[in-house]
This record gives sequence, structure tokens and C-alpha cells, in this order.
Amino acid sequence: MNRMDGPPPHPLPQNTLLWASRLLGRTQGEVGKVVWPTRRALLTYSAVVLLCAGALTLVVVLLGLVFSHLSG
Repeated sequence: MNRMDGPPPHPLPQNTLLWASRLLGRTQGEVGKVVWPTRRALLTYSAVVLLCAGALTLVVVLLGLVFSHLSG
């Protein structure tokens, strides 16, 4: 039997579409439960992250300089 015989198969099984619609519904419900930070809290958290990243960068650079000086 030739594969071209008969109507083409449906691109997605019916249960896949049902699963996707349920997933999207649950996702929308979960996003509605999220407590988003205030602008001030977001700026505070961002500043803390940037300061920590800067401090760690400085430590790594200083250690690199120390080890390169010690190795000759």
C-alpha cells in the first residue's frame, strides 16, 4: 500500500491538543498567583546582585594577579 493513499493524517493527535490546552490553562492560573516585587524591591535586589558580581569579579582579578606574580 502506498503511503499517499487515503487522506493525510492529522498533524497532532486529539489528546495532544487537549493536553496543550489544559497546560496553558494551568500555566495562566499559576502566573496569576505570582507575587511580583515592587519597583523599590526590584531595584534593591538588582543593586545587591550587581554589587556581589562586582565584588566576586574583583576577587578573581586580584587572585589572578597574585598567582601570575607568584608563578613568575
